[in-house]
Amino acid sequence: MKLKLQSVLVYICILISLLGLLYLLSDAVLIRTNTRYTVGETLGRSYGRYATMHFKYRVNGVEYTGATGNNPTAQAAGGRYLVKFNVWLPSVSTMYFDYQLKDSTTAVPDSGWMTRPSDIWVK
Repeated sequence: MKLKLQSVLVYICILISLLGLLYLLSDAVLIRTNTRYTVGETLGRSYGRYATMHFKYRVNGVEYTGATGNNPTAQAAGGRYLVKFNVWLPSVSTMYFDYQLKDSTTAVPDSGWMTRPSDIWVK
């Protein structure tokens, strides 16, 4: 009986540890910590249960793709918007449709901006 109780307690501790690790690695937490900004290009919309906007962006020469909730005012394909990404896992990202890039701006740091730039966006 005592051995069975100890085994159950060990399994509970392992389960709690794994759930804590999953929380720490969740996208919602990662997108709020150690982040940078770059420019992404919209690829188009898809419609399923929810409307989704697909986009691509580059970090350190590697191209990533992402998807986020659709914004009906965003340019469906070819629009350039601000993307926030995690430094450790650049595939974790979100696109901000409030910040559309001016056509005249092309210089984007390879590893992204540490803070959101304020002078290159169409208001």
